[in-house]
Amino acid sequence: MGMLRKRPRRSTWSAVYRDSDGIKREVSTGCKSKKAAEQVLADLERDAERVVSGIVSRQEARTATWSDVPLSEHIAAHAVHMEGLHRATSTVEHRRWFLTGVVNGLDWKRLADLSRPQLERWLNEQVRSGMGARNRNAHASAMISFANWLLRAGRLTVNPFCALPMLNEKTDRRRERRVMTLKEFGRLLEAAERRPLAETSKNRGSDAKLKPETIDRLLWLGYTRATVYKVLMFSGLRIGELHSITLGQVRLDAETPHIELRATDEKARRGALVPLPAHLVADLAEYIAKRRKRLVGNSSASVAVFPGAFDTAPLFDMPGKMTKVFDADLVLAGIATRDSQGKINKRDAYGRTLDIHALRHSFCTMVAQSGVNMQTAQRLMRHATPAMTARYTHLTLSDLGGAIATLPGLPEIHMHESVAATAEATSTSRPPQRPPTTLISVQIGAFPRTVDSLKKRGVQTSKTGRKPSVSGEFVMVGDAGLEPATPCMSSKYSNHLS
Repeated sequence: MGMLRKRPRRSTWSAVYRDSDGIKREVSTGCKSKKAAEQVLADLERDAERVVSGIVSRQEARTATWSDVPLSEHIAAHAVHMEGLHRATSTVEHRRWFLTGVVNGLDWKRLADLSRPQLERWLNEQVRSGMGARNRNAHASAMISFANWLLRAGRLTVNPFCALPMLNEKTDRRRERRVMTLKEFGRLLEAAERRPLAETSKNRGSDAKLKPETIDRLLWLGYTRATVYKVLMFSGLRIGELHSITLGQVRLDAETPHIELRATDEKARRGALVPLPAHLVADLAEYIAKRRKRLVGNSSASVAVFPGAFDTAPLFDMPGKMTKVFDADLVLAGIATRDSQGKINKRDAYGRTLDIHALRHSFCTMVAQSGVNMQTAQRLMRHATPAMTARYTHLTLSDLGGAIATLPGLPEIHMHESVAATAEATSTSRPPQRPPTTLISVQIGAFPRTVDSLKKRGVQTSKTGRKPSVSGEFVMVGDAGLEPATPCMSSKYSNHLS
């Protein structure tokens, strides 16, 4: 029998009872009223009795304790769990954003409100309102992952969204990236280098005179942006990964020059050594020398810089998001257009677009065009599956035509001469005709026998259709012709040769 207890200096009652395992427990009821606390105690004892009597399992009883917790607290706990697994901050925020959108859109408050039919109807309404297939699938995947975590944490007994169907994203591509050609990339580099100074001069007026320090800063800014684009284009790094690279992680003196990407900064959390092509190594060496010099500042020549003094400094000083910067560079390069309202159009005639992540697509396509195998391309892209690498490869018809052109051709064969020579040899070397011989249609392994040969073996050769005298050796089928090599049966429908 349970009891209520009120500790000194506490305003709420505590319930003392024995759980389903017979263990004595004391829990706070959270009630200041004794009558309300008695009701809480009765509920605790009833739940324990239901487990003992086998009405519910212990797992179901433990799950019931989470039923009154608001969904917002479950979402916050799920975010803490993801952070404990060292998921990227952007991944955690995106997951929280998807879950909050669904929960608020359906006005769910508790775990008991989770319903697959309601979720499917809400997702269908969003699709009809213009939501893309990829965005819809992201919401659905977030809810499935959230419910799986609730199940593993003992907060649910079953995942209500298990096997929730997904839409085919290939049929509803909202943002299909294209490859940037090397000619376009050259124009982009030129625009990136001169835009900071050109825009500042334009904004201040043609008569404005800029200080040498300002001009130097703007020129360095354009040079930095152009170098950033080069690294993205010819290394395959993601823009978020490039943000984390320090000067000490660039190994240009190694046997194979590379950039060391830490596991904590890579998207897949595996870490990687990213090899660099020779022309990018030369450009980076020049940039890093200037970068270190600017970090030292205008110190006297007697100041010695210790090796590795700036190894922890970022490789590039760039904003957190490069979207607006990249778009403005595209407009200046003539690759994109800006309308009167300031909206930038980056799509081509086929509806494909360019963004800063398209440089990674361009890198993967150049790797494929160089002729390497799929496994090498996958490792360079640091993808988990070859299918993902194939999505980043945009081969043109000319690429496919070039591959077809490398196939070996047939050897030169003079068909007409060989056919004519064969026909002439056949007509001149035909064997003489044998005199006609009366044949009897018999079955001996599909070989015909003449009348004389059959008589020598004691076989009756009359044309009455009766069986031969030597039983089991030959069977008469007709009076003339050949019988195919099939089980022999006497029949009047046998084929004859005249």
